[in-house]
Amino acid sequence: MVFVGFSSLFSQEVEQGFTLRAELFGYSRVSQALHKFMALTVFVLLSSIIYSWIFLSHFNLPLPNAVIIGQMAIFQILNTAVYFIIVFILTTILKKFSRVYGISMISYFAIMIISGIMGNMDVGKLGDYLPIKLFVTNYTNHLNDTDYISGKIGLYLLILLGILGVILKVIVRNKNGNKHQY
Repeated sequence: MVFVGFSSLFSQEVEQGFTLRAELFGYSRVSQALHKFMALTVFVLLSSIIYSWIFLSHFNLPLPNAVIIGQMAIFQILNTAVYFIIVFILTTILKKFSRVYGISMISYFAIMIISGIMGNMDVGKLGDYLPIKLFVTNYTNHLNDTDYISGKIGLYLLILLGILGVILKVIVRNKNGNKHQY
């Protein structure tokens, strides 16, 4: 939803000058980005709630405890932030829909293949450390194990978010100079 969907929409907005026009009407780019992130996060959380309810009820799995539900909500927000920043970096650098969408689709399929979710390829242990692999394959095995979920997924997402935040700051500062900044 975020990595492929938002990348296509946001790169089209930037390419067509929508963000600049909105800025001329008084909406700063930081404000635009913040509101886009909030709307996207609400959409992701609502979609996750509906998906989880269908998934748990279809497979007759027990409802996780409240701590796990809270952690998963926090991790969905962090995961959304990670993908949001990646898309922001790609769009800031490339500025063209075709380039951003192409890279996001190639990356999406590469992540799915490396993590073993798509296809039956054995590409080694690299996929075991991706947050998507932890969400998809290990979630049902650790529904009530708060240490497992908060330890692995949270640490990976926080480290990735920190690294991407620094990269975004450097790229936007170097790319824009004294121009309008995100």
